Amino acid sequence: MRELNDAINQIPHRAHAAEVTAIVKWVAGRLGCNGAVFSSFIQGEEDFESYRYIVACAASWCNLYMEQRWFAIDPFLIYAQQHTEPAVGNEIPLRTEGQRLFRLRARETGFNSIAVVPCHTAAGRSRMGVLYLTSDDPDYFTHETIALAKMCLRSIAAELLEWWSRKIRRELLRDLSIRDDELRLLRLAHQGFGSKEIARLFDTKPAIIDQRFARLSLKLNVPSRAMAAKLAHESGLFDE
Repeated sequence: MRELNDAINQIPHRAHAAEVTAIVKWVAGRLGCNGAVFSSFIQGEEDFESYRYIVACAASWCNLYMEQRWFAIDPFLIYAQQHTEPAVGNEIPLRTEGQRLFRLRARETGFNSIAVVPCHTAAGRSRMGVLYLTSDDPDYFTHETIALAKMCLRSIAAELLEWWSRKIRRELLRDLSIRDDELRLLRLAHQGFGSKEIARLFDTKPAIIDQRFARLSLKLNVPSRAMAAKLAHESGLFDE
């Protein structure tokens, strides 16, 4: 168990997805699994652009998953959005023909038994994650085996979600060149301050604040300051 914890604790110190994937693959192997997948996304998003993955399983399955756009119907993702407790994948109901096909094809690629581990962020954010651990043995994951490993499973999922959140934050700050004063504007908007109140804090005119928000919305490719502030919050841009 100490080796597992040491490996999991290395995740925050890795800069690249390939390094994190190698850790996840090693941890999965130590847990007796043949693979693992972690998905991070913004809950309720309909265009699926926020999805990020750590894939430590057969590439053929992931390619098929993306080609079929199964993230739109994946019953395990749906379960994770509505629950916090780790679950046995085979006990999650399949409600549509598409979901039944999804599960059949997953079994064909070695996902005979699956542990589904939801992970939700704090501070009112809707970015969340779900970890799948898979086994060739159809009876590998049970309520008992998941209960025994629950702390470890949740620890892996939490570290992976934090890793993606930090990576997304760094990329946004770098790619969009958002300055500290712009972050302050967005933070104040998220806290509910209006243009007049913000103008007093910046010792300027409300019209100037409106112009700055218009430029920020354009930079972030969103239609309004409210959306810009929400995006900044969801992406962890206000984190120190």
